[in-house]
Amino acid sequence: MPKPSDNLSDEQLHQGMVAGEFQGRDALIAEEMLRRRHEERAQRGRYRFGWLGAITAALWLGTKLRLRRRS
Repeated sequence: MPKPSDNLSDEQLHQGMVAGEFQGRDALIAEEMLRRRHEERAQRGRYRFGWLGAITAALWLGTKLRLRRRS
């Protein structure tokens, strides 16, 4: 069984977890690596079109609230 390392991509780590290649402590390490990578990308703003999703959600919520008040 391979051990999770920084050399593996996010997809390889995720597939290894789904396939059950990582057991016990190795699974916890792989999960933590994925979580930290996600947090790092979110802090740097590297998620593509993330701002577009936030604007869309805000407009949808505003429209929903306005329609609810009219009812």
